[in-house]
Amino acid sequence: MRKTLTLLLALTLSAVLPAQTLQLQKGDNIAYVGSGLADRQQHYGNLEALIHQAHADKELVIRNLGFSGDEVHTRHRSDEVPTLEYFLDMKPGDLTTKSGNTTVTYHAGAHFHANVLLAYWGFNESSAARRVSRTSRRTWTASSRSTSRPTTARASPASSCSPRSRTRT
Repeated sequence: MRKTLTLLLALTLSAVLPAQTLQLQKGDNIAYVGSGLADRQQHYGNLEALIHQAHADKELVIRNLGFSGDEVHTRHRSDEVPTLEYFLDMKPGDLTTKSGNTTVTYHAGAHFHANVLLAYWGFNESSAARRVSRTSRRTWTASSRSTSRPTTARASPASSCSPRSRTRT
């Protein structure tokens, strides 16, 4: 079981900034964003447990905001769901949204400002024969900033691209 978890961690993080090491600081707020791979990690806490085990002294907070079908600029939600940016920079209090006759109030009980993003983009785009360009990812990262620039690590499997067509970010 331990070997399986180690392999899972290695495979998941193998595409994460090969030229740099992700350095976590005490009190970092980590958010998973992306599509199905991030969404499936909500069901099992293996990666989160390994991160906490490796950085037990850092008091990390991890939120998984992944949702199957998400793409860099497309999120399939009903109108009354707040944007991803709301969840990345959440403050205590209420947020009320209205769509038609429906009113929904979100109650946030704690501050959460994501300063580390684990971005799982690319799988849906590769299946649709589209590529997420470096500019597109940078634009999304820039637009998701609130008060400071988050550290972003990209982890995305490519479903159908040849080694020659891969781009590094």
